[in-house]
Amino acid sequence: MTLAYVLMYHRVCERTEDTACWFARGTAVTPEHFATQIGWLRSRVRFVPLDAAVEGVLSGGGSDQRPLCAVTFDDGYRDAQVAVDQGVPATVFAVAAHTGDARDALWFDRYYDILHSARRRASVQGALLELPADAVVPAIDDDLCWWVRGPVKEALQAMEPTARDERLRQISEVLDASSRTLPRDLYFSRDELGALMRSGHAVGGHGASHSRLTSLDDATLAAELAASRALVDGLGDQPARLFCYPDGAWDGRVQAAVRTAGFPIACAVTEGVVSVESPRLALPRILMRDVLPGERGWPAALEAP
Repeated sequence: MTLAYVLMYHRVCERTEDTACWFARGTAVTPEHFATQIGWLRSRVRFVPLDAAVEGVLSGGGSDQRPLCAVTFDDGYRDAQVAVDQGVPATVFAVAAHTGDARDALWFDRYYDILHSARRRASVQGALLELPADAVVPAIDDDLCWWVRGPVKEALQAMEPTARDERLRQISEVLDASSRTLPRDLYFSRDELGALMRSGHAVGGHGASHSRLTSLDDATLAAELAASRALVDGLGDQPARLFCYPDGAWDGRVQAAVRTAGFPIACAVTEGVVSVESPRLALPRILMRDVLPGERGWPAALEAP
């Protein structure tokens, strides 16, 4: 039985606090470690785009019984270029309203940029962050995890876009932040995504605004998926086939809407290996972290013969 590994990457950047990428993304991988991970896998797997991996599993994969492996990158970051440069087929999930051509970066990248560039990094009162007045607010450099996974981030996640933009502006003022992330520096443009597709890589949808789809009403959900489909369909002659649930949030209603929108394959964030029994609209993936083969945290599934 042919199996497929679907690797999930987000950011690939140097391990330095000079960039908001490494400063705030616990899933970031250094370029050196990415190259080592790919090099270790080369003799063990067959690298293919995601749709080819799914079809290969269903068809049995032919005489070569090595596992198939699709390398996916969420959010449309330019970091996926590292795979292209190493001759590995990349599958890039792009956010329709936040490509490199957009006016604003994704809200969480703007938030991370605020934290990175903040001049006031300690002694912040909870009330200034819309928290209870007696809330304990740690210094950014003492407890970054609180800032990127705690109540401030969760409150931002739950907001409507207009309210979220205002709250980000307020947080920027409270923390005396000066920097502004530019979409063109973070994400592939539409033209670049089209070029990737024409050169044999794959581009999939990742929503219009990276909203958690389970939180949307039916009309807004349909609009998010339609915009995502339009982005991919507009890149070239290949119709949209691939989708990835933003934040891994999906349920039966969302899955049905993705199918209705015309995406026959969708990725979740559930850990696992793709087999013939895997649901095509909830494919498991393997989260790749900044560790090397044999180190603690290296995915055990990749060690299987």
